[in-house]
Formats: sequence, C-alpha cells, structure tokens
Amino acid sequence: MKRIILILFLTASAVLLCAVPPSVENVFTAQRTDGSKIVDVYYDLVDLDGDLCEITVILSTDGGSIFDIFPSPEFLSGDVGLDIAPGPGKHIEWQAGNEGYLLDDDQYVFQIWAEDHTITPPAEFTFVDGGMFFNGTSNVSVSGFQIGIHEVTQAQFEAVMGYNPVLNYPPPQWPDYGTGPDFPVYYVSWFDAIAYCNIRSMQEGLIPCYSYGISGTDPGVWPDGWNSYYGNHTQVSCNWNAEGYRLPTEMEWQFAASGGNFSMGFTYSGSNAINDVGWYAGNSGLLAHPVMQLMPNEIATFDMSGNVREWCWDIYGPYTPVPPFFDPVSDPDGALTGNFRVNRGGYFQDPAGICAVNYRMWAYADLHEPDQGFRLVKAMPQPEFIWVEGGTFNNSFGDVTLSSFQLGMHELTQKQYVATMHANPSYTWAPPYWYGLGSYHPEYYISWMDAVAYCNMRSYDENMMPCYSYVDSQGYDWGTNPDNWPDGWNNNYPQPTHDLKIVCNWLASGYRLPTEMQWQFAAMGGNLSQGYVYSGSNDLGTVGWWQGNSGNSTHPVMQKIPNELGFFDMSGNCREWCWDLYGALPTTPQTDPTGPTTGTQRIHRGGWANDGAGWCTVLFRSYNLSNFHEPDMSVRIIRPMF
Repeated sequence: MKRIILILFLTASAVLLCAVPPSVENVFTAQRTDGSKIVDVYYDLVDLDGDLCEITVILSTDGGSIFDIFPSPEFLSGDVGLDIAPGPGKHIEWQAGNEGYLLDDDQYVFQIWAEDHTITPPAEFTFVDGGMFFNGTSNVSVSGFQIGIHEVTQAQFEAVMGYNPVLNYPPPQWPDYGTGPDFPVYYVSWFDAIAYCNIRSMQEGLIPCYSYGISGTDPGVWPDGWNSYYGNHTQVSCNWNAEGYRLPTEMEWQFAASGGNFSMGFTYSGSNAINDVGWYAGNSGLLAHPVMQLMPNEIATFDMSGNVREWCWDIYGPYTPVPPFFDPVSDPDGALTGNFRVNRGGYFQDPAGICAVNYRMWAYADLHEPDQGFRLVKAMPQPEFIWVEGGTFNNSFGDVTLSSFQLGMHELTQKQYVATMHANPSYTWAPPYWYGLGSYHPEYYISWMDAVAYCNMRSYDENMMPCYSYVDSQGYDWGTNPDNWPDGWNNNYPQPTHDLKIVCNWLASGYRLPTEMQWQFAAMGGNLSQGYVYSGSNDLGTVGWWQGNSGNSTHPVMQKIPNELGFFDMSGNCREWCWDLYGALPTTPQTDPTGPTTGTQRIHRGGWANDGAGWCTVLFRSYNLSNFHEPDMSVRIIRPMF
C-alpha cells in the first residue's frame, strides 16, 4: 500500500434557525511510519448546546466528487460513532491496513461529519446531499444544499413582499389561472425572485446572497429602475458563502429534480408517468394548482415537473464543459454573459416534453408571465476563513509581533473571482490548457491591481467598507470604487506607478491582501508552528503542488494536507500576492508591519506548481511588478476581525 494522504473537509450539520450546529475544528492527521499503516486523526469537537454528537468518517477516491468509502467500525476506534461528548483533543484511530478496500492510491479525500441530531430541515426544505450526475452533455458534481420541497406560494411571497404578483400583473382580459395562499406564485420576474430572496433573508436575520453593482444587498436602496430593464441582470452578483435564501443554480435544480443521489432515472421528476407528478397541458385544465397535490420525487420535492416554470440563477448559455471551465465541472453557475436567465420544469399549459427534468427554457429577467414562478435554495456554506491568533515569531531576520487576523483557508478560486468580477483571467489571458481551469482551481493571471480591485468589489457585494482607495499625486481621493479610478490605473506599462497611489484603510471592515508578515506567520503555522520548511511539513509532496508532482498544472484547492492551522496550498500551486512593496526585512523588532513605503515591486509568496522546491518554502520571498499577469500569480485574502 502506498502512503495514504488524507485531505480533510470539515463539515457539520447545516446552520438553521432553531439551534447551533456542532463543528469539527483544529484537525491534525498523520499515518504512522512504523509499518502498521494506522492513521491517527486528532480534532476538537465544538457543540455550543453541549449535545452528544455522532461522528462519521467517509472517504473519496476521486478528488471529492463521490464519497463512497465508509471505513468499517471494526477498524475505527476512539472518538468516532455515537455519543461523542464535545471537547478538545479527540482522537480517532483507523487501522487502514486491515480494511477490505484497496486503499492503494496516492490520495484520498476524507470527511468528518458531526451531527447532534437536534437540527432538522425546516418544514419547507429538504437536504440534498452532494453528488455527481450526467446532465446530458457532461458530468457535473454539486455540493450539498437545501431546496424547497415546493414552489414559493402566493401566501409566502405576499408575506415578504407585501403584494401578490398574481393580482398585480395579468392584463384584464386574461383569465384567473389560480389564486390562493397555497397556489404557487407566478407572474414573477427573475428580478422579483432575487428581491424576494434578499428581503426574506434580511427579515430572518440571515446574510443575503445577492448584491447589485456596488449598492449592497438591500433591494430597498438599489438604483431606481434596476428591475425594469432586462440588461441589468448582469449587475447582480451572488455570494455563494452567504447563509441566506437564493435561487438554485441550473445544475442544482436538475440534480434535485432528478432525485439527487437517489435518482431512478425518471423522465419527469419522480416518475415516467407525468400525470402522477406534474400539472401540465394534459391534466391541469390549463390552470395552476395548489402545491404538493401530486406525488413527490425520490427526495420528496413536489411539482418539479409542471405547475409553474422555476427561475434558476444561471445566465443561459451552452452547457459546460466550455471555457472557462472544463469537464468534469464542480458547482457550475452558468454562462458569464448573455441576455437570458434559465427557467426549468415546465408549467400548467406546457406539453409533457417541456416538463422533463432535462429540458431547458430561458427568458428575459424582467418578464412577468403566467408560467414563471420559483423555488428557494439555502446553501450549506463551508468555512472560508481561519482565525489566526496573534503572536510573536522570528521571520529569519528579526522578531515580528502580529495582532490576530482571519485569512482564507485556500487560495482564491476561479468560481469566487468570477462571482464578483464576472470574468475569469485564468481563461481570458489564454494560458495553455494544462495550467488548470475549473471552479475550484486557484484563479491565476491576476495582477496585484486585479487583487486589490477584487477585494473592494467583494466588499461592496457584502456591505462592507472597502479597504482600498486611490489618491492621486495631487492628493485627490478618487474613492473606493475601482470603476471610478482614473483610466489606466491598473495597466501602466512598462513600469507601473499607480500602485503607489493605492492607500489602505487598515480600520475598514472589507477584504484586503495579507501583509507579507501575516502571510508568513500563517504559512509557518502561527503559534502552533512545528518549524517545518514548507507550510505544514518537511515533505513538500504532502502539502504542495510543485515542479516535482504537479504535471506542470495548478490543481483544485484543498487537495493536499493542510498546515498546523488548517491552511491549504501555502507551499506551491500558485504564488500569492501580499500587500507589501519589496524591500529588505528589518532586523529590529516590528509590530504589525506593512512593508516599505517606497519601491517598484510587490511581494508574492509561496511558490507555484512549476517552481522548484526551494521557491515553495515558508521563508522564500519573490516579487514582481504590480501590473503583471502571469500564470503563477494568485491571491489569498484577509477578512478583518471586526
């Protein structure tokens, strides 16, 4: 058996309104080198309600697309199974060498699930476990999510928005297609559905998913006319890590309509006989019907074939795999540009074929028609940031004292960058295909300037105060919106100077680049540092993608072992921009240093998939011009503590 390399995805039951879920933290895992092939897993179990928890271990052999290996309880001992009390220092011992599975590959994805059995889905939602399916063109993997078991009803819409579109929009000569509290709401534009999601999220104290331009997440303050012209739909961005309500992506919708991991391959959602599961032209009387009157599908969702068509998030376009993402694709969310938004499922006047789970429809985002309704999704967000407790360390030149901060556990992904910037430099800068394209590959070909702009625009998306502003040589402050900064601010060749005019407000609440010393402290393992050469190990192959193991390509984030604090890929994969100008490191003690005030190059750290091992150490410093777009350059962002 080859040495087993475990990659930990720490998951817990979803955060709902009624209780606090358990969480698994501070995980450390190692395979013994004494020939026993025993794997030790250490973790802390947190449950603020003090509930006993069930701990489950699952493995994947295909990079995390499908988890189908369940270590036998016979070979697991310690803090695993039922009735595990919350607390630090938990230990699982897995006798991997005695398992019946052929665990002889180089790499496994390993999940720890903590469940306290006190949280159930709200009455109108059901959990959909993540999985992989064939959408008719390509293989697609989706992460787990919650989806409404029925379409949003007229009563639900009116309770949030204060009006019923069914009464507001039909022309006088049109018939009543079905009015009542339990009927699905229709005459709903895509814009109406977006607004409903955010307003309901705010009413329930949840972080909204959607933002409009730089106007934040409150539809009440979005510009007049934002929802009256279909072309404005491209101004809407989605924060995929927010806990609020949103529309399903088209692939989430199709996966759920097909029955998720329990799919029986039916033509319609739940049956090959549409009369059993859907209201369509052949049985509806050409009218809508109250929700949940026919049979549900395999995962207990109703009316995903017929009754009303359901808006999805996606801009309509060809299925992936097409640039910028390639097959197999993870959690796709549609085209980057286009005039239409997708809707799926058919409606009460459609023929049966349009109600099939694989049939695609689309419409302008501002249309109000009797066929258009929607169904809600709530994400099961994964942690994105890790809290780093402040401390003092030696950077190999002098002592540095840092305050606490939060840093991204992985490099910025292409999916994250596209969600805010609506562009993918990893594709548009025309790299060789082997450099790695995909939702969870790190975003590369981003300049330091691009990284600054991303931080500010994402801050706007999430109602935070942006950190960066542009102050010209005359002292004029151009504000924090990069779209308003002077032409050419991010592209001054051959020698950039505009980066010296970028000013950081260190007290702002928005996202920013780490300082070089914050990056190095986190890469070294912070106060838990074991003094490794690379971030998390003296063996680069276990923690990083580099020239010796990458195949000359970047790889999806979080595929190697994390370091002592839980950070992934701080050695290799992509170099990561820092705030600092390049200069000699001081030998005198420093507190929260932010680098030199003058210089011509900006720091990046951590090495790249095509770098030699020496470039990937936690001490190696590299730098480049702030306007350079290179395939080695990515970023990992800071979320301030306040």
